[in-house]
Amino acid sequence: MLRSIIGLFTGGARRMNVIGHVPKRFQTRAERVLLYEEREAYTMSDAEMDALIHYMREEAVVELAKHTVEQIICAIDQAIHLLLDRNSVIRQQLECDLTRYGAYDNAFVKQQLSSYLRQFRAEELRRFLVEDFGNYHVLDTFQPRVTGGLAKAYAPVLTTHIWSGNVPGVSLWSLISNLLTKGPLIGRVSTREPFVASAFAQALSSIAPSISEAIAIMTYPYDASFRYKLYEASEVVVAYGHNDTLATIAREVPVTTRFLGYGHKMSFGVIGKETLNHYHIAETVARMAKDVAAFDQQGCYSPHFFFVEAGGKWSAERVAHALYHELRQLDVRYPIQEATLADKQQIQRFYSEASIRALQSDSFLLKDERGRFSVKYEPDVRIEPSPLNRHVTVMPYEDMNQLTHVLRPYRHYLQTASIHMSRERMQAWTESLGAIGVTRFAAVGTMTETKAGWHHDGRFSLLDFVRMCDIDASVLHESERYVSYRD
Repeated sequence: MLRSIIGLFTGGARRMNVIGHVPKRFQTRAERVLLYEEREAYTMSDAEMDALIHYMREEAVVELAKHTVEQIICAIDQAIHLLLDRNSVIRQQLECDLTRYGAYDNAFVKQQLSSYLRQFRAEELRRFLVEDFGNYHVLDTFQPRVTGGLAKAYAPVLTTHIWSGNVPGVSLWSLISNLLTKGPLIGRVSTREPFVASAFAQALSSIAPSISEAIAIMTYPYDASFRYKLYEASEVVVAYGHNDTLATIAREVPVTTRFLGYGHKMSFGVIGKETLNHYHIAETVARMAKDVAAFDQQGCYSPHFFFVEAGGKWSAERVAHALYHELRQLDVRYPIQEATLADKQQIQRFYSEASIRALQSDSFLLKDERGRFSVKYEPDVRIEPSPLNRHVTVMPYEDMNQLTHVLRPYRHYLQTASIHMSRERMQAWTESLGAIGVTRFAAVGTMTETKAGWHHDGRFSLLDFVRMCDIDASVLHESERYVSYRD
């Protein structure tokens, strides 16, 4: 192990210039494509993909099954600690890549990356497993069932992952979930953010080569001819992205393959009037701004709008002004990344519609001189998705029924809601919003800080991967008749 870790800091540094990861026998066979200036990424020809699929289904799945879940947990934990070590070459390379090619501010990357990676340490992974399985040794051997008999969870012989690049590291959730269930995987990284998954796989390779041999991470076109074979050979296909992209993939995936798609979602915040006094307002607004600025609203858990209760010491209009000034301060500390051309067009459309709306009502828009961030105040409760990139709407509301009525038609798009109010009122709000589609509640200021074992879009993170196999109690009872030590 020591030799391989040293290789990661010395001779292995050359390998780190290649984005992605493939099993050792494919490293000289896999093709490479120029992704960023001098940075190449692994890709595959049709013939090599056929060979990789065969290897994963016939060899990697067998070798990975020989490891216990605890062994896999320990290996992942060591790899994560290597990425958390800011003195390690692989961590420094990752920070450099995210700053240079991902266009994120370096200070922001250092802070957010460590916070994100801490979710995948050993203790958190065990909590993750217990959340879904209770007794997670069911992944190793047949375990007793409460209703009698035994059960075991089997990993897919192959899982395909198609990751988006909107938030750095989003790929780790499904990648690590897949590994915890002891299944091999082939992952397609986004050209927008291919770095975190690649760095994790390379770190894992230095810690536990036998486990990393069950991982292949690469890039290839969405319309690659081998995708049909890949989908057919996979027991599970996981995809993140635009709804149109997911719909296309879903049509291409065979009915015998389980498809898990994660598309567009809207998140929001509800601010109670008891938090709008002079004692709490500064902290409240600072937390709201933190949720907006984190990853520039690119996550499905980032707020598009905030509903501010009427009747507080501070009106929704004043909150909008305060939030704008807080975002201005954050732009100095953590500058926003440069928006893409498509994003700029959406932002400009948002500004144009806001200008028209201002002529028709008491609505107003606060934006900086360069259009880098904005806060829109809207006097009427209405659902207007944000163009993201630190553009948010603030609206006043009177009561719970008003909000649930407006939000209910969007139940398939709702995800996280931050609830900022007293404990006495919180439960009623969570019951009502949960009933219309919200799948997660978080404190304001923590919307982007998901915890181990959370139910992504209301689903299980690990159970969705596995196939359960039961041994009925009748089998055990009947077998007792034939034991050698029977009286």
